[in-house]
Amino acid sequence: MALDEIIYIDSGIPVGRVLTDRTADEMCLVDIAIVAEKQRQGFGTQVIQQLQQECGAQGWKMRLQVLKASAAERLYRRLGFKLVGEDSLRRQLVWDGTRV
Repeated sequence: MALDEIIYIDSGIPVGRVLTDRTADEMCLVDIAIVAEKQRQGFGTQVIQQLQQECGAQGWKMRLQVLKASAAERLYRRLGFKLVGEDSLRRQLVWDGTRV
């Protein structure tokens, strides 16, 4: 089931969106976008960590694809995602629940 959600900060201001696809045994992080003026303030990290907590509670893995050499890849690696494959443009990463 795909779910497209707006990301809000505590004051109710929208700062981005996250698109996920959940199946019976895993979650795919399809897209996450934070508006430029709110980037590098921890909002993306918080959202991904909340998704990891949901996956951990369900016993799911979380999968995603990221463009090679993007800043986002460093974030995902820091949050425990591991490389499982790649093509000429993207890397496929998975988080298996071993680190939140």
